[in-house]
Amino acid sequence: MKLLNIYGTYKGQTRRICEFLSEEAKKSRHNVALIEVTENFHNPKNFDAIIIGAPVIKGRLHSDIYQFLLDNKSKLNNVPGIFLVVSLSAASNDPESRNEIERVTHDFLKKTGWHPDLIEHVTGPKSHQLDIDSPLSGLNKIRSKKYTDWQQVKEILLKLEKKIEKAQSESCDPSLYSHAGRYS
Repeated sequence: MKLLNIYGTYKGQTRRICEFLSEEAKKSRHNVALIEVTENFHNPKNFDAIIIGAPVIKGRLHSDIYQFLLDNKSKLNNVPGIFLVVSLSAASNDPESRNEIERVTHDFLKKTGWHPDLIEHVTGPKSHQLDIDSPLSGLNKIRSKKYTDWQQVKEILLKLEKKIEKAQSESCDPSLYSHAGRYS
């Protein structure tokens, strides 16, 4: 599988998560292009699958990812993809915080026109760096030593692989499929 793993980052955690995903994909013998969104990126249509990682800061997703999605939505919607949303709210047990990040993600995707096959919310940076008395909804419930769940991140790649395998196995006529495993 040719995998495009593109990300935006502010403090580096989304990059670390996407690097980890790329290494896991390489272990499974996939060809991977890991690209920071501000770099000269590849045509998304030349890949079998795409993972796009974006952090959420102050209730907003990364602006360069937003522009990339607007510019490439028609190509992206023809390739299996996962949207990886990196936020502190993913660590919260507070339903209000979880609902808010899901709303922010939904609104973001609606504005861009991209329809990923899967959306994954992953905990961002080490929460022990947070002010525990933060006024942000739900963050005061996060305790120290909470890190990105790397097992969850590994499973993201497995979900994408299963999605592609399922699409390929459902094909009666392989010539009807593009390189991405979808009908042409």
